[in-house]
Amino acid sequence: MKITKIWATTFILATNLPFEIHAEDSKFYVGAGIGNSSVSFNSNDFGTQEPNADRKSATKDTIYKIFAGYDFNKIFGVEYGYADQGAFNFRVNPNQGYYTGDVFAFKYRADSLFIDSKVSAMISEKFNIFGKVGLDLNRVQNTSSLDSSHHIEPPLLPGTVIGNYANSSVFSTQGGNTSYRVNRLFGAGTEVKATAHTAVRLEFEDYGEFGNQNTTGRARISNYTLSFVYSP
Repeated sequence: MKITKIWATTFILATNLPFEIHAEDSKFYVGAGIGNSSVSFNSNDFGTQEPNADRKSATKDTIYKIFAGYDFNKIFGVEYGYADQGAFNFRVNPNQGYYTGDVFAFKYRADSLFIDSKVSAMISEKFNIFGKVGLDLNRVQNTSSLDSSHHIEPPLLPGTVIGNYANSSVFSTQGGNTSYRVNRLFGAGTEVKATAHTAVRLEFEDYGEFGNQNTTGRARISNYTLSFVYSP
């Protein structure tokens, strides 16, 4: 929560500091970044409300992204790109009923296409802070499986049995599901010029919600990235 407040303050500063607008400051740029992404699984979709279930999850992975943008002046710009959010694992081991001792395993892979508007504040000739608001198309590919060591013929995962572990049909089939979701994007960061044509950027982005309750399960993903930016 403290981190969110910090970035919110950065965005407010970026939109309220005084500036002079110069048409000659407009420029096109491209960039690429790497960082750390974090996922928060929706407890209603992944059985986390079941008190007797043993759960293990991997909620962090590496994000890779590429982007391009255009600054109309020192304040306003637009940006679009693609982000590979990474893959996250989720495992549930029921401790009661027919599936006691089995393992329900998921691989939750996510990526995004995004477009946003960017508002910048020049602190000096080589340093600025910025805030971003936009939209993203979030895709999830969730591969699920049942590892059963004591059933001769492991059945499918019927919703009537798994009902104790989740409020959706995420657990109802083995195999893979894909879902798409349009959501809002918030971001903020800092950028430092290295040369006349290059810069280094550090930013935080919240991509909002991913997934569908009845197919892939829902989750929220945000990340920190360090990017290299080039403008011709």
